[in-house]
Amino acid sequence: MPQEGESNALFLEKIYLMPDFFGKGVGQIFLTTLQQKAIQLQYKALWLNVMSTGPVSAYQKAGFEIVGKTRFEYDLLKPEERNGLVLCKKI
Repeated sequence: MPQEGESNALFLEKIYLMPDFFGKGVGQIFLTTLQQKAIQLQYKALWLNVMSTGPVSAYQKAGFEIVGKTRFEYDLLKPEERNGLVLCKKI
């Protein structure tokens, strides 16, 4: 969780969409459903880590804000894919 973030938050570990579903609203539907469930469970925020080269604008469209930076240290990633962002959405 981000050090300055909401302590009562739900962390989205991973979400992957197949390219056939890009740009069709599937990710937004998933994020809306996740937010509704988080509200039911009385969480106050959602947060996640995303690659800097990933769908940052899609998360921002869903109301997430960039609150920090992170780094992914996985051997299979190219160096340019290792930089990441921490995003949070208060709900």
